[in-house]
Amino acid sequence: MKSFVSLLLFAAAAAGYEPIPVESLRPTTSGVTLVFRVPNTFTCSVKIFKSTGDLVDDTNERFFPGSAYCGRPGSYFSGNQVTFNAGGGGVAIGVDGKYHARSLETNKVYRFEIESGGQKTSGWFATAASPALIASVLPSIGPMFTYAKGAPSYCSMTAGFPVPAICTAPGELPVGSFPTPAPGGSYIDANFGAAVRTLTPGGSYRHAYSTPGAMSTTGRYTLIADDVFSTILDTASALPVRQKARAYRTWTSGEVIWDPTQDDVLYYFSRYWNGSTVVADRLMRYQVSTDSESVFADYSKPPYNFTNVFRGGTGDMSRDGWLPFLTDTKAVCVVQVLPGRAFHGQTFCADYGAAGGLGWTVVDFVSITKGPDRATGMHYLVVQGGPANAVFQFDSTRALLTFQFRGPDVPASLAGNSNGNGICEPGETCLSQAHSDTLEDSQGGQYLVRTMQIMNPCSQVLTAIRLSAGTAMLRPVQEGGGRKDIVTLGLCGNVPWPSIHVGCARRAPLCAVSLENAPKGLPASFRDGAPYNGEIWVVRGTGEEIRRVAMHRSVIRKYYDQPRVTLSDFGHRVIWGTNFGHAVWNWVVAAETGMR
Repeated sequence: MKSFVSLLLFAAAAAGYEPIPVESLRPTTSGVTLVFRVPNTFTCSVKIFKSTGDLVDDTNERFFPGSAYCGRPGSYFSGNQVTFNAGGGGVAIGVDGKYHARSLETNKVYRFEIESGGQKTSGWFATAASPALIASVLPSIGPMFTYAKGAPSYCSMTAGFPVPAICTAPGELPVGSFPTPAPGGSYIDANFGAAVRTLTPGGSYRHAYSTPGAMSTTGRYTLIADDVFSTILDTASALPVRQKARAYRTWTSGEVIWDPTQDDVLYYFSRYWNGSTVVADRLMRYQVSTDSESVFADYSKPPYNFTNVFRGGTGDMSRDGWLPFLTDTKAVCVVQVLPGRAFHGQTFCADYGAAGGLGWTVVDFVSITKGPDRATGMHYLVVQGGPANAVFQFDSTRALLTFQFRGPDVPASLAGNSNGNGICEPGETCLSQAHSDTLEDSQGGQYLVRTMQIMNPCSQVLTAIRLSAGTAMLRPVQEGGGRKDIVTLGLCGNVPWPSIHVGCARRAPLCAVSLENAPKGLPASFRDGAPYNGEIWVVRGTGEEIRRVAMHRSVIRKYYDQPRVTLSDFGHRVIWGTNFGHAVWNWVVAAETGMR
C-alpha cells in the first residue's frame, strides 16, 4: 500500500505558517492512521470529514495538558499517531481518557484536519483496498467537493463527473416568480445549503466585476451601481453609506480598487472632459468616512505625459500595495499606494508595445500576482490580450520591471497549433486573454487561474498556471511544468461548455468561480443539461477543495445577467449578480463561504 498512499496526501498550511508535517498516512478499507508532528502538544485536534462536509462522529476532539495528546498520552516530543477504525481497539483521543473507535465506510473519500499551535494541515484519503479502487473512488486524485449543509439536493449524476453535477433550482419557473427577499433579507439555497442574502432591491443594480473585488478589505463595504448612481453599501445592513452620480467616474467599470489594508479607502482613475475629449490621466484616492478625494498621482505631467491611463476594467492590486495599469503610450506600470512601504507613491513602467516582436491585435487588461512568489521573490504582471499575453517580472525590492516572454505557445495537447517549445512565434496558437485572476496558494506560489482545453481526454478544465515556471508554465506539473488541472468542467460532445468568471481573494488561497451557460430557448428554460451549469463555487488553492455554495438563479440573456462572481479579501464572503429569471431587473446578493 505504501506505493500509492503517497499520492493521497495533500497537505495545506494555514496562511502564514508552515504545514504540520504528516510523516505517514495509512488508510485501510475501514479506517486511517495518521502519524504527524505538532508544534505544540498542549493543544491539538484531529478531525475527519465526510465528502458531504459533515464531521465523522468522535473526531471533533481537542486535547489539553493532562489528557491524551493527539492520541499518545504523555507524548510531548515524539510523533503523534491517531487511528480511526472498526472494532473495539483504537487509541485514546478524548479529554475524558476513554477509547473511541469509529468505522469509516469503504470505497469513500474523506478529508482530515490536524490543528495545533495555531497551525493547520489538511489532506484527503480514500478507504479503498487497492490502487484500482483508489482510481475509481478518487479519479486523478481530484478535488474534494464540500457543501454548506450536507449532500446536494435536486442534483443528479452524469457520466464522467465525480459528484451529482446536473442540478435544478426549485421555483425557477415560471420566469421571475421566485420570491426574492427585500434588501438585508435572505433565503436558503435549496441545492447546497448556503444562506443567500440580498443586498439590493430589483432594478438595474450590479457590482463592477469579478476582479477587482467589489468588497472593501474586511468586507465591511460593498460597491454597487445602477444606471444613475454608484453606491457604497454597508454590507451587513445593506444600507447605503455613500452615493455618487456616475457622470465620468469609473466607479463601476472595474477601474475602482479597494485599498488592501483599510476599509476606508479606494482608488480609481478619474475621467473628465478636457474641452475636446474625455481623458483619464489621474489616479485618485477616495476616503469613505470623510467623503473626500485627492489626486494620488497626476500622469499628465512630466516625466510621464500620459493622456490616458487605464486597467482594462479587470484585475486587482497586490496585497502589498502595487497597483498595475496600462497607458496610451503602450507602457505597463506599477505604483505603490501604501504609506510606509518602500517606493510609496512612486511609479515604474516598461514598454509592452514591442514586447516579443509580435505586436498586438488587442490589449485587454493587466493582472498582477497577489504577492511575491515564494520561489523567486518576484511579482509577475500579465498584460492580457492577443495574439499572446505578455509576462513581466517585477522585483519590488529594487523596483525593476522587466519583460520576460510572450505567450507561451499552446501545445497540441492543449488544442494548440504550435511546435510546443514554449516560445510564442508568429502564426502559432499562444496563451492569450481570458476570464482569469491571479491566486496565491498557501505556500506563497503565484498562479493564473483560468480554463483551458485539453485533448486527452477532450475536455474543458479549470486550471492553475504557476507563473514562476516561465515558458514551461503550460506543461503539466508531473512533467516539470507549471500547469495543475483542477477539475473538469465539460467534456467534448454536444453539451456546451460553461462560460466562467473567476475572482480570487487577496489574502487567502481561495478563488470564486461562477459557471454561466446561455442555453437556447431562453427564457423558457434555465438549464441546458451541462454539468455544474448555474453554480457558484469557491475553490481552495490549486484544487484541494471545491465548495459548491449556491445556484446563481440567473437567466443569461444580456451582459449584466452574468453573475460575475467576486470574493472578499479573506475569502469569507462571495457576491454575485442575478436576475432571478426576471426579464428586466437585476439584484446583487451575497453568501458566506464558510472558508478562509
